[in-house]
Amino acid sequence: MRSMTGFGAGTAENAQWHVSVAIHSVNHKRLDWRISMPQILRPYEVELRQALSQEIFRGNINVEVRLEDLAAGQARWAINESLLATVASHLNSQVGEGDFSRQEWLALLQIPHMIEDQNLSFDEEDKPLIFQALQAALANYSQAALAEGDRLAADLDQRLEKCVTNLGVLQEVAPRVSQQLEEKLRDKLEEVLGQAGVNEQRLMEELVYFMNRTSIEEELVRLDSHIKKLKDLFKEEGPIGREADFYLQEMNREVNTCGSKINDTRGSHAVVELKTLIDAMREQIQNIA
Repeated sequence: MRSMTGFGAGTAENAQWHVSVAIHSVNHKRLDWRISMPQILRPYEVELRQALSQEIFRGNINVEVRLEDLAAGQARWAINESLLATVASHLNSQVGEGDFSRQEWLALLQIPHMIEDQNLSFDEEDKPLIFQALQAALANYSQAALAEGDRLAADLDQRLEKCVTNLGVLQEVAPRVSQQLEEKLRDKLEEVLGQAGVNEQRLMEELVYFMNRTSIEEELVRLDSHIKKLKDLFKEEGPIGREADFYLQEMNREVNTCGSKINDTRGSHAVVELKTLIDAMREQIQNIA
């Protein structure tokens, strides 16, 4: 089981470049990517997303890729004269001719691409650095997500065991409740049969139909099946969140049906406990990938 909450970072470098990748995620209904990276690395974004999607299946994912030029101490930066002239000309046309102050010139230099690295080049031979850093970040991210998933799994297992206990209560009281209901119906039936003009065959058919509708045996069988399925599901490491939420919805439906049929103090208490446990587990499942 993996949590959708996790963090992982990794780095790689060669003689010129130092690449760092950081992955941070929180829970989300679907897979939602946000990747921040230098413009010079954008040609590799598609491959980066493909590599990430093989490991991360659900959540709000923020990925930050940073690139550091280890040879940046060399003097090779230059002002984009053409861009600067265009911007200055436009500003002059808007506010009138005049010299810019030192502060205004410094502000112009903050415009993207105004200052360029004349020899900046990230080549194909440098490309492996991105994915080395990514794999290291993914390994650390997966370790954190699995650790948090183990904690959530332990909590869910405890709640599921309490569900088993309360299911046992319903299984125990169900026959007694059916028997009490049958006795009341038979008493009423004997009273009605004593009246003239009653179709005894029709009345018996209605009795059988009513008893079938008020029985919770089928609901308890399905509830037991869902619990067993969840136990197996919670042991898996792959994406289980959506499937687990489906089974919890089904459990909730079966428990609601039992609550509408059962008329027993102990059984009603078990129904309330089950509904509380299911709600808590559904909330926890929102954090599971």
